[in-house]
Amino acid sequence: MALSDSSGSLRSYILDTSSIMAIPYQFPHTKDTIWNGITRLIEAGRLKSIELVIEELKRHAVSAENAHVRLEPYKDCLLIPWHPLLTRAGVIAHDCSYLSPPNNPRLKADPFIIAAAEVHNLTVVCDESYFHRRKMPAACQQFHVPCVRLLDFVSDENLELG
Repeated sequence: MALSDSSGSLRSYILDTSSIMAIPYQFPHTKDTIWNGITRLIEAGRLKSIELVIEELKRHAVSAENAHVRLEPYKDCLLIPWHPLLTRAGVIAHDCSYLSPPNNPRLKADPFIIAAAEVHNLTVVCDESYFHRRKMPAACQQFHVPCVRLLDFVSDENLELG
C-alpha cells in the first residue's frame, strides 16, 4: 500500500543513482514490471530526480542497463531543476563532505538530491546499502530528510505486482 506523508498526501520520492542502478540486480525477474510502476509514479508526479542523476547513469550505462534511455521520454515530468538548489546543496556538501570528495572533479548528485528532497518534501530512494555504502542515508538523517531503501520503496508502492 502506498504510504502517506505527514500531510496525508501520498508520499512522493526522488531517485538516487544507486537505486536506479540496483533495479536489474535486485529484481532480475521483475525489473520490467518495476519499471512500469516507476513510469506510472513519474506520470502521476510522485517520482522525481535531477539531471545530475541522468548524467551519472549515462556514465554507468552498461551496469545501469541503459536506464537513462528508459527515463528520457519522461524528463519533462521527472526532472527537478537543480540550479536553484545550488546554495542549499553547497551547505549539505560542506556539512557532509563525504558525499562529494574534494579530489573528485565531477559534480556529484547526492547533495542536490538531498536539497531537492528537503525543498520539495520528497523521500529519497537510495540503495547504497546494496553497494555497502551508507553515505546518503546518514546525510539524509543529519538533515531530517526521509530516506528509504529501494527494496522498501518497491514494497511500499507495490511495484512488483504491477
